[in-house]
Amino acid sequence: MTDVFLLKQKIKSGKTERCKELIAELMNRVDSDMSDILETEGVYTESVFIEQGSDDDYLVWYFEAEDVTRVGEMWEEPAETGIEGEIEDGKSVLAEVLENPEEWGEDDFELLQHLINPNR
Repeated sequence: MTDVFLLKQKIKSGKTERCKELIAELMNRVDSDMSDILETEGVYTESVFIEQGSDDDYLVWYFEAEDVTRVGEMWEEPAETGIEGEIEDGKSVLAEVLENPEEWGEDDFELLQHLINPNR
């Protein structure tokens, strides 16, 4: 069974454009290794969005993975995964632009339905 989860974090005031720039830079650096990174994490799908609220902007991350716990453990303890450099780069980006990069609030979302086309 595939795990699906959504993470959301408030972007520091005035840092939305910087967040977009840093995410783009990070993706450009790891683009050639992306399939290896996703494979190591056990992630099938990862999408990143900016939610523009009336007062604040939020970074929203959607994941579809083999095991959400495994992804979280790798993020917390990236040593000896083979992708520890990429995880540390990601943490650095998030620390610069997010208000509370360690508190994702993933319990704020209740999954009601997740359908997967068997022919994808």
